[in-house]
Amino acid sequence: MIQRRLLIHNVEYKEYIPKSAYGEEWEEPVPVNRVRVQPVNRVVKTSNGDDIQSSTLIFIDRINSSPAFRPSEKSIFIFDNREYNVVSVDEVYTRGSNVHHWEVYCN
Repeated sequence: MIQRRLLIHNVEYKEYIPKSAYGEEWEEPVPVNRVRVQPVNRVVKTSNGDDIQSSTLIFIDRINSSPAFRPSEKSIFIFDNREYNVVSVDEVYTRGSNVHHWEVYCN
């Protein structure tokens, strides 16, 4: 488990609803407590010079986050009045077959 003292953020989560007759839709936001939101910046070399790409990594712990769940791609997290789109989710294991935590990559 990720130590509770490191899970200092609360966010809201809007679950993605696969395309319907009305186009793309999301559920109403629900609170998710005790997560960690970590900005990630990378410098990428391009033919025009350096480009800084910014993204966000959200850690959800299986034990201490509430609710603990694996978010789906295309869903949205809201943090500090900004929306972050879920691009991919990694399940991280330590020992055994239980998930330790989820690392959610957003842009």
